[in-house]
Amino acid sequence: MENERVTNQSEIVDQLKINSLQWVTLDEKEREHKRQIREINDTKKSLSETILKGLAAVDKTEICFTNQNGKLKSSETTVYAPIKKEHIFNTLRNELRDEDRARDLVEKLYDRAGRQEKKIVTLKRTR
Repeated sequence: MENERVTNQSEIVDQLKINSLQWVTLDEKEREHKRQIREINDTKKSLSETILKGLAAVDKTEICFTNQNGKLKSSETTVYAPIKKEHIFNTLRNELRDEDRARDLVEKLYDRAGRQEKKIVTLKRTR
């Protein structure tokens, strides 16, 4: 009985060593692939900026590929920063006196909000 237990533990330890070595090997491969993907993404980002500047220079939004059956399409999105509670509170505290002013206040909130415009320009490949 004691011999069986030692054999089982020995087998478990051997299997742990094998699994650990395999895990480390896979981890190293994963790190290498991540490094390669990072390099590819950096190159794509640089090319994207160049392509977007070129498209803007010729006033176009897409490029078609005849031999690849697809196109690169540029799109632009405007994103606004959210209105913060602090901004709403301060504006209400300083401005609200009656109903007419409350209506004006709503307009002021939308007009004066500390919103930041952020334009996002992307390239998307379609087929």
